Amino acid sequence: MRKLYYLVMISVASILTACENRSEEWDVVDFGNDCAVGLQEHLECRFIPLETKDSVLLKDLYRVCWVDDRIFVFDRSDEINALFVFSDQGNFITRVGLRGQGPKEYLYLTHFFVDEKERILTLVDFGGTALLRYDLDTYQYISTQDVADYFVDCAPLDKENWIWYYPLGFATPQRENFYLKATDRKGEQDALLGSAYFTSGHTINGSKTLHAFAGDWYAHFPFTPEVWRVKDGMLEPAYKVRFGDKSMPPIEYVKEKGRGGRDFSGDLFRSGYVNSFGLLETERILHATYMCDKVTYFGFYDKDRKEAFSYAFPNFIRATGLTGFYGICGVYKDYFIGKISSTVLLRNQIHYEDLRRIAENRTQDDNPILCLFKIERS
Repeated sequence: MRKLYYLVMISVASILTACENRSEEWDVVDFGNDCAVGLQEHLECRFIPLETKDSVLLKDLYRVCWVDDRIFVFDRSDEINALFVFSDQGNFITRVGLRGQGPKEYLYLTHFFVDEKERILTLVDFGGTALLRYDLDTYQYISTQDVADYFVDCAPLDKENWIWYYPLGFATPQRENFYLKATDRKGEQDALLGSAYFTSGHTINGSKTLHAFAGDWYAHFPFTPEVWRVKDGMLEPAYKVRFGDKSMPPIEYVKEKGRGGRDFSGDLFRSGYVNSFGLLETERILHATYMCDKVTYFGFYDKDRKEAFSYAFPNFIRATGLTGFYGICGVYKDYFIGKISSTVLLRNQIHYEDLRRIAENRTQDDNPILCLFKIERS
């Protein structure tokens, strides 16, 4: 029975590969070339200063999530590595969980997930390979579930089933590798998805392989433009991404550079290729943060108008006037959630009156300011 299962999965992978080769089955989202058109008059912004305390000094806002009237802020830095809760006005409420090696503690967090229906908050402990569950409203610890395999990214498909991504692949007894593994409520393997065409421990931004939209999860794999929808234990073609005149590296290139397990990330950064991308989306806009030639780009695709515009990081700051802006870390309704450095903000000219008033009561050592923004092009 086990042999039959793997043969079925390999056959499924072959079918998916065949689908991939029929370009007519893929919609294409092209984020276009770098532009410098001003956006201030098309930008709607809201700014929320996060309260600063001696016990809450944030370093790296990796992900921000709104739940009811609360803001969950995950600092992924080695130094802090914790999940904090603030009010929707930025007032500090609490920290969730404790870091350590004891029971009910975590070693190193990489993700968190919110189940608003079941009122469960899950912390993903990469260091201890475990899922720690808490009450979403009281923040009290509920349980720990061990995870059998290593992973780089993951997502809950529902309250019991999970999907896991690993760039080195999950192997079958026949030594076939797959990028994704689906597990049931007991953590046992349900299926393997996404035949691994290239495996390496040195890919870039692997923790942003999966993203959610409208109740579905989407996956993309290293150095390829295809984006897949995870649906009913299968991968369905969703769309391909392009980046104007910038291209992703040929698979032959990365296989040669990464031969024998070599760390080729330095070569990628210097190659002139798009070496990684991460996706977020609202109902109207699909956003990509991507890297090419050591430059970060922000791309936006208007789904209704079928229009795209991309900005190199410095050009985005100039186009929006968002002094101190340094990345996008989530979505809330129709807004993207950005982060603004208090340090950089106070050293430069401030273009927004609301932000100027906030800055009057900030110091350079204060926590970042959240920037909710949406682009309304006429």
